[in-house]
Amino acid sequence: MKSRFKERLFLAMRIKPFFISLVLLGLTLSCAKDKEPCFSSENIGIQFTAPLEYRKSDTLQIDDLKFTHVTYQDSLELGNYLPNKTMILLELGGKQAKENSNQISIGIILAKKLNRTGQYNILNRAELLTTGKLRISRKDSKNIKICFPKDYSAILLE
Repeated sequence: MKSRFKERLFLAMRIKPFFISLVLLGLTLSCAKDKEPCFSSENIGIQFTAPLEYRKSDTLQIDDLKFTHVTYQDSLELGNYLPNKTMILLELGGKQAKENSNQISIGIILAKKLNRTGQYNILNRAELLTTGKLRISRKDSKNIKICFPKDYSAILLE
């Protein structure tokens, strides 16, 4: 009876580290895949790209500001929100008046929101109005950190 107990104890001692290793490996992999790629530089450029369709979980982070996308026009002024592909301008009697966003309109709204913080310089206002390319720098000359998911509809500019 004692030898059987010792065998089970010995077997449990060998299996336990194996299971702990599997759990730790699983946690490490799940954290690594959720991490958004980030880029840091003194000047940052971003351009929103087609298809301009964003999920509720898609966030654009610039320094400590997090921006998410909404579908209702009146929500834009309520916080750090950017337009989604199709914006609902008005809803009345079960019908909706909609308007499609584009890379220029999204870029302009982001520029206005960053400008309101008082921390950022908009470096290319004319180009922003014609192409939607937004280039910014910090007023305190520190690096800007920008993060967004890999499948986010935007590109960083050099």
